[in-house]
Amino acid sequence: MLLKAWLVALRNSMGAVRESYSQTGEDRIVEQLLEKEKITSRFYIDVGANHPSKLSNTYRMYRNGFSGLTIEPNQSLLRLHRIFRKRDMQLGIGCGDVPALLKFQHATSHVLSGFQNDDLKTSDFRGTEFIPVLPLDLVTAGLDIEEITVLSIDVEGYDTHVVSGASQTLRKTRIVVIEADAGDGEMLPLFESAGFVIVERTKHNIVFLRK
Repeated sequence: MLLKAWLVALRNSMGAVRESYSQTGEDRIVEQLLEKEKITSRFYIDVGANHPSKLSNTYRMYRNGFSGLTIEPNQSLLRLHRIFRKRDMQLGIGCGDVPALLKFQHATSHVLSGFQNDDLKTSDFRGTEFIPVLPLDLVTAGLDIEEITVLSIDVEGYDTHVVSGASQTLRKTRIVVIEADAGDGEMLPLFESAGFVIVERTKHNIVFLRK
């Protein structure tokens, strides 16, 4: 599994920049928003970054000269980020609403791994480990960054916890791409209070813009 992930990252790093690396074109939507809104900042944060390039909302930005902070609790995947995304900063933690030490569930398919995944089948489960979790506001408080261009959040059911711990971070973020479904309605007021509006819904994600 890790060898395959490494080969995919190597192939993507050596090839021409693709039209999209996201699951359903979210990176292209972001690119269009950057142009339309004349956003010139070039720093992103990717929470639940997973693979450095496959199904990534930020890898196209990285290939186009942006850089940022990737947060990924899976240490094997984080090592790939350090190899293939050297301009980025990397953190091997989770994000939530309060500081904690939580049990991280590893799935056979790493895209399903997470802190809260009630849908994880026994056949997909391959172990747990305890991972430190911090509110995103604590993480970004130490960054000398005036504006966060894009905040991408994909944490397999733990999204509302991440947003709840990111109120100050949201106020200096222009675009948010977050995995969401019908059960995530409770986090929408958190975005509204920070001045965000929904500009796009894809099959798996919502794209927010702060005017």
